[in-house]
Amino acid sequence: MRNFQLLNSQIDVSAMLIQQQMNGAEPAVSDMEVSKEYTPLKAPPQLPPPVPQIVITEQPHPKLHRFRYQSEQRGSTAGSILGVRASGDRPTYPTIEIQGYHGPAKIVISCLSTDDPPRLHPYRLIGRPECRHGLCVLRVGPESGMTCSVNNLAVQSVLKKDVAKELEQRQQCYPNPFKVPVGDASTIDLKKVRL
Repeated sequence: MRNFQLLNSQIDVSAMLIQQQMNGAEPAVSDMEVSKEYTPLKAPPQLPPPVPQIVITEQPHPKLHRFRYQSEQRGSTAGSILGVRASGDRPTYPTIEIQGYHGPAKIVISCLSTDDPPRLHPYRLIGRPECRHGLCVLRVGPESGMTCSVNNLAVQSVLKKDVAKELEQRQQCYPNPFKVPVGDASTIDLKKVRL
């Protein structure tokens, strides 16, 4: 910053000398101290590129959803997951934003256990055309502002007898991103799910 100020003062002095010469006056160099040294500007430090990250701008509501079995399903959805800001007259939906990256991206939403680290959960996501094999795969890009709202997405329960089979199918389609083995299926809490 100091170099910038020094360079500005040199430019101001030079401009004043040029102005005096244009007016026909003899420049009074003796009254001014003009530095003959050239001080190059230092380039600002390079900032590291932003790290891409996913930000959940609206979380799912913790209580306004009931998991339904396939037999309870009405139409193509079993009751959408609402956002935390939803009210009786104004539904909102979970919203995801990608920050630090601008380009085409794929977001994979899956049901995970509430364990730490999370394991695959046997329940399925349904209700959107992008939902297949219990997963929801969404594509976003700069045209969408790197944001997507997840409306018409529901969680479908599976019967206890089908839990192991469902987990095996899910593992084949999309392995757990946390690299945690499925383990004993009977230890997964079927009343809680994380997206």
